[in-house]
Formats: sequence, C-alpha cells, structure tokens
Amino acid sequence: MYTCPMPEDSLNPELWALATAVRDVAYAAALTAYENARADGLCHEGAQECALQALRAVDYQALLAALVPSGRAAANPALPDP
Repeated sequence: MYTCPMPEDSLNPELWALATAVRDVAYAAALTAYENARADGLCHEGAQECALQALRAVDYQALLAALVPSGRAAANPALPDP
C-alpha cells in the first residue's frame, strides 16, 4: 500500500492518521472490487464502475466510529460525527 509521509507543518498527527486510515480502507475496497470484476470477465470500464460502487458502499460512519474514540468527534469540530 502506498504511504504518503505526513507534511511537516500542516496537519495534526491524529487527523493525518484518521485520513490515511480512511483512504486505505477506501482504496482496498475499490481495488478488491475492480480485481473481482475483472476476474468475473467484466471489461475495464465495467470493473471501474464496480470499484466506484465499492467506494460508495463503504460504511464511512462505522469506520469513523471505529477509528475515533467515543465522544472525540463531537469534541473536535474538525472531525465529522461518527
């Protein structure tokens, strides 16, 4: 998995960790859907549509709830509510 180093002077390390975790889950879902669709015989465009649908299907609310300690999102307006 590609990892991007945190910019030295920009984001809070906790927010950076949250953002990269969400990115990694979304990337894995899209890649898996694309590979499965290609293995099932779909063309590139069809597999891309499956990957996009996988991105839409990720339960981001549950992901954030798992990644953000209880009550933390409400206390920090920079984080969305889980």
